[in-house]
Amino acid sequence: MNLGNRDAGDGRRFAGHGPIQTTGRANHALVRDELRALLGTIVPDFEEDPRALGQPRWGALSAAMFWKRKGLNTLADRGDFIGQTERINGGQNGLEDRLSRRIRARKALGAA
Repeated sequence: MNLGNRDAGDGRRFAGHGPIQTTGRANHALVRDELRALLGTIVPDFEEDPRALGQPRWGALSAAMFWKRKGLNTLADRGDFIGQTERINGGQNGLEDRLSRRIRARKALGAA
């Protein structure tokens, strides 16, 4: 997959930041641009400082933007967990583990 990495070391530099593990130079720039369109220049340049996505504020906002960009509310409202998995991952890899964790989380939250 083309993640927009162009310089030696970009793979490591842009690997997995924030709660949804934003990966790749292009995705870091996309998050920056989406958040700046909403909030202006207070948003850090995640292409220059990818680790800033690890800060709670920016990590949470980037996860919310991802959720919105992927149209996950509609699937969540329908309870379509498999559809969410496919939209996020492009397939069903790790589905069994994810389903198991979902069951435990729902039970812990009293939503089982």
